[in-house]
Parts: sequence; C-alpha cells; structure tokens
Amino acid sequence: MIEVIRAKDDQEEVIRVRLAARPREFGPPPSTPNFPASKRTSGFGPVIQHDTTLRSDQIGGPLVDLNGNIVGVNIARVDRTKSYALSSAVIKSAIDRLMAQAKARTEPLSIEDPLMSGIAILQDGPLIRLDANSAEIIGATLRFTQAEDTPSALDAWVDSNDSARWLVEFTKPGDYAVTIIQSCAEDCAGQEFEVTVGETTLKGKTEATADWSDFKSVGIGSIHVEAIGRAIIEVKTGGWLKGPLMNLHGIELKRTS
Repeated sequence: MIEVIRAKDDQEEVIRVRLAARPREFGPPPSTPNFPASKRTSGFGPVIQHDTTLRSDQIGGPLVDLNGNIVGVNIARVDRTKSYALSSAVIKSAIDRLMAQAKARTEPLSIEDPLMSGIAILQDGPLIRLDANSAEIIGATLRFTQAEDTPSALDAWVDSNDSARWLVEFTKPGDYAVTIIQSCAEDCAGQEFEVTVGETTLKGKTEATADWSDFKSVGIGSIHVEAIGRAIIEVKTGGWLKGPLMNLHGIELKRTS
C-alpha cells in the first residue's frame, strides 16, 4: 500500500493505492525477449503502423479490423510500441502483377539470381520508374528513409560494398534513356557510381545540390534492350568513397525509340 497526496485549491487529499502484480492475461511486456524486433524494420514502402504486440511466429499473419475484416498482413515488429503490416491493396496489386506475368510468359524462366524469382516491376508505357522504397538493399549501412518533409530515399551510402537493386520486366525492346534522381552535398559531389542494366553498365558522377534534401535528375546515358523479359538493375559505387555517395530517390528509364 502506498499513499499519494493530491493537492488542489490549497487542499490536500490522501489517496491510498494498493500495488499488485501485472495480470497474467496481459502477457509479458513487449520489452522482454519474447517480443524481439524483427531483423528488418525499414525499407518496406507504404505500410500500416499499429501497436499490436507481435511475437516472431505471428509475423506473416493477418491484421484484422474490429469487424473481422482482413486489412493487411503483418510483416515486422519494429520496436516496443510499433508493428508494421502491408495493406491488402498492396498485396492484391502484387498478386495481379504476378498473374499478368504468368499469363504473358510462354516459356519457363531460367533462374540464376534469387532476385529473378521475385516480383518484377512490370513496364507499363514508355517510362519505367524505380522508386527507392521498392529496392532490394545489399550492404550493412545503406538504408531506406522516409521523412515527413523530404522525399523518400536510399541514404547512409557510406560503404563502397553497398548497392541497390530492382527487378524489371521489359515489355518493349528499344533504346532507353537512364536518369537518376539524387541529392548530394557539395563537398561529396563528383563521386563515381555505376548503373548496370542486365549486361550493360553505365558510369556517372554525383552532382551537387543545395543540400541532402534537394533532389535533381541526372542523365547518365542510354541502354539498348534487345528483347522483352526480366533484367536486374543495380546501382553501386564506382570506387573509393570520400563521404556519403548520394541520397537516391529513384531511377527512370524512358524508351526513346
């Protein structure tokens, strides 16, 4: 039993409070080892954030509303108070893309790289846009960041071994102009990077912007796509880094002929 003194209008009131153990039905607090954070907690793109306490074996299960409707699929326990889920709309869109690709393909796909078995960004029109939130991140420091006042981007690019990759399914052969949308502080500008599309590699240098939140489009050349099909697009450093390479908002490939 403890006493709490409440003061109001020059009057004091003594409140006696009995302390007790946490009821078992609430389970252990989320800070215990039974509720660890997921190994991956960012870079998912648009997600539903909720405060449901999830165990590791509950990741991949449904997220339901008060009426019992499935509104998403849980994908990560982020910290003590946050969990993430992919919305049903995002999942349905991915399924629709897979179905469209399966119907369009007449021959089985020969898979060498594990990424080739993933969900490809299907070309729909002359412009292909690869956003930072859909990249596969390789490396220890490169990460996806989405802030309220700045465009989402891949940042903390300080390790020359880090890279970002996308899987694209070209539906039209031809020539494509390649542009990156980047930001870079003046003292870090001029560093080399490479963009590989299938078997073709383009080289470029980062260009200075007003600050790390100010993005600009930088054209780095063109590629020729001989036939329709899947290709991995990868961005990586071109050598030693004197500082962060750049913040990468996305890549655009525009068919020119």
